Amino acid sequence: MRTLYLLGNGFDLACGLKSRYADYFESRFKWYKGYNSSDSKAIPAIYEEIQDGGIKNIPSAWFIVFAYEHDQPGYRNDYVLWQDIEKKNRYVFTGLSTRKRDIYQRIF
Repeated sequence: MRTLYLLGNGFDLACGLKSRYADYFESRFKWYKGYNSSDSKAIPAIYEEIQDGGIKNIPSAWFIVFAYEHDQPGYRNDYVLWQDIEKKNRYVFTGLSTRKRDIYQRIF
């Protein structure tokens, strides 16, 4: 008989892994010239990167969504959880499909 161990939330953090959303965000955005800390604005940093011809350094459109969320008033990077980001993703997808349906209904 084999035993399967399932490790739940928090195990990675208890092991000292930098796996919080804030860790991910900071590790990715710290390379952009216009971004130097969680107190910086992320959208201008992405814009500057693109202006300098660095679109290859923007791995996906999600970075723009993450940056937009980061720049909202009252945002605290250290309080954002991965589940918050997953909810934001669902909101974006739901909003896209709703707008697509609205456009379709107007045309036909």
